[in-house]
Amino acid sequence: MHIVAIIQSRWDSTRFLGKALADLYGKPMLQRIVDEARRAKGNQVIVATTLSSPPIIDYCRKNGIGISVLWLRDASGEPLSEYVLASRVSKADLVVRIWGDCPLIEKDHINHCIEECLAGKWDYYWDFAEKGKGVAVITPKLLKRLDKELFLRKDR
Repeated sequence: MHIVAIIQSRWDSTRFLGKALADLYGKPMLQRIVDEARRAKGNQVIVATTLSSPPIIDYCRKNGIGISVLWLRDASGEPLSEYVLASRVSKADLVVRIWGDCPLIEKDHINHCIEECLAGKWDYYWDFAEKGKGVAVITPKLLKRLDKELFLRKDR
């Protein structure tokens, strides 16, 4: 089974511009999240972002982090397209969604969510145990279905 962790991260946060690359004890927040995702179960880690995030794109390229870029100037509020694209590109059997502003994420929490999803044979498992530790596990089958059935931007 090909498990892919997809970290959604955008540069143009309205509350804290550039927070993805903000320094947290000597490392950018995004790097801390990538490091924990790489330590967890799974085969691949990808950062999903948009064209309006050149600093994130450059950082990922310079640091050997897989990246999937949705070629829209502004996809804010529409993360579904980012996940659909990244899951297709990676040919994932299972997608682990990690929010790009969750610097407290830990590999054990990611693994727990993967195991719960697989044990329950669910298409979607979400655990937002504490702020800074949000994880969801979703099948590409469900992502495709949602992409096809959800039309309103607020739903996507």
